[in-house]
Amino acid sequence: MHEKLSSKSAATSSWDSLKEPQTTEDLERTEPRFPEDPRQYSEAELMEDPAKRYHVNPDDFPIFRTQGEKKVYGGPSLEQNLDATMSRYVTNTADTIATIAGESREGEPKYDHIIYLDKSARPVSWLVNTFWGDFTEKERPPHSYLSIDRADWFKKVGIDTDNDGRMIGGDRSKITFENFRDKANALPPEIFAQLRALYIEGGIDTEDPSETMKLPATLDGKRILIVDEVSRTGSTREIAKYLVSHAFKDAYVQTTTFWDPGVVIGKDESDIASSPVWYKPKSEFGRGIGPKNPEHYKRKYEAYPNPKNRAQRFGASLLATPLNLAEEPGQPSRKLMREIKTMHQEYQEGHILMTHPKAYSESKWIDKLESQGIQFVPPDRNGRTPKNAYASVCSRQK
Repeated sequence: MHEKLSSKSAATSSWDSLKEPQTTEDLERTEPRFPEDPRQYSEAELMEDPAKRYHVNPDDFPIFRTQGEKKVYGGPSLEQNLDATMSRYVTNTADTIATIAGESREGEPKYDHIIYLDKSARPVSWLVNTFWGDFTEKERPPHSYLSIDRADWFKKVGIDTDNDGRMIGGDRSKITFENFRDKANALPPEIFAQLRALYIEGGIDTEDPSETMKLPATLDGKRILIVDEVSRTGSTREIAKYLVSHAFKDAYVQTTTFWDPGVVIGKDESDIASSPVWYKPKSEFGRGIGPKNPEHYKRKYEAYPNPKNRAQRFGASLLATPLNLAEEPGQPSRKLMREIKTMHQEYQEGHILMTHPKAYSESKWIDKLESQGIQFVPPDRNGRTPKNAYASVCSRQK
């Protein structure tokens, strides 16, 4: 880790002194790309004051720098400090990887397969895949995507809701998974067969639900983790867990969320203060995938009638539609992918602080801090901490 954090810079901290370089080390310095560029400091200066290390160039992150959070109902969304935002995304990614890899302090073993819920959890898979080798040495398990929206599934069991998952009529309260579970017996058997068909190796030759349920599926008996990007009531991921558990024999299914949304003061507990920056309720774009469109899979099968395409046509109600990212208006998905790659590079160069992941034990976390030149020390009797203390570094990012 120290090699990743090292800097080719001189011991002097005065930028003016670099106008006429005096040594070879001075010549290795380059002009900062932005006022807080860590590359303008020597390694000695960065070890003395580690907070100077953890800065990224806002010009490199036009999407992530818009991250905001609401505190009070009716108030504006307040833009957050970009360096703290970077810390949050990297830390959440480390948390997710620890859970998947079975390295969480909860003690759960590694999962065999990961299901990300489209559309908003798809970028989470980009982060996990990009950072995987930074946070574990274990092999990354295979993953797939399912499109499961709580409002659709409430309607499938006869609960009349709006697109936000609220009861239509007199009671405008949020509907929960318990409401769904109470009526889940109303789901037709083909629902589970359609889901199962998507994981039958080689596809299907019949769309008979009873026959499809007899065919072996790749997720039978597996440890499966369902990942959602954010949770209000938890109903979406619990509905997904219910469906997957009933579609695959002897599967062990758990769920997790990438983002802690917090709550807005003055609203009920299901209203969130923030969500990942790519989540745009009024836009279909920016997450690398389109909306559901069963016609797409019908036409695909008609053009290429093979067992795999037949399975996708059969299970199309659980699949989002691929996009040609080159033709996506404004190409927000490609831009987000590039920013994630830049985030990874900045982390590897030591310019993003990974704060304490919930899944890490205290000893594992302290080891990480010390490898970054940071001390885990409490304030003195006067409430002061040294510059290289974790509390001091974090306070400089708020």
